[in-house]
Amino acid sequence: MIRLLLRLVTAPFRARPGRARRRRGRAAPGRVVIGRARVIDGDTIDIGGVRIRLAGIDAPEVSHRQGRRAKRLLARLCRRKTVTARIMPGKTYGRHVAICYLPDGRDLSAVMVRRGLALDWEAYSGGTYRSFEPWLARLLLWRVAIKQRRRAP
Repeated sequence: MIRLLLRLVTAPFRARPGRARRRRGRAAPGRVVIGRARVIDGDTIDIGGVRIRLAGIDAPEVSHRQGRRAKRLLARLCRRKTVTARIMPGKTYGRHVAICYLPDGRDLSAVMVRRGLALDWEAYSGGTYRSFEPWLARLLLWRVAIKQRRRAP
């Protein structure tokens, strides 16, 4: 009886499921974040609460077929591996921008572009990953290519 009364009295002050906001970690430029990555989409990962966008590339949105493929590939690459992210200056949509490496030294951005599931975003990469793009990538990922032309700085 007392428990029921306490629950009724404290109900308005308790957190409701789905209403609590998760705090995202912060990282300063130049800092290195190391840990297991949780894949958000084809060009975004989360390491220990720090939301990170892969530097210099753009992958299709998850709502598109190629976007789901990109997310699956990135998840497969990061599965059970420790990812190292070197944070760069600037943020996009609340995400830190970083160059991310797998334990064997491979650059995640380069792998995604090489596999044809992301495009080099020359305005931000300086053309670093352009040489890795398969010759049909820009045709297959035409929505991404159009978005890049619209948002070029």
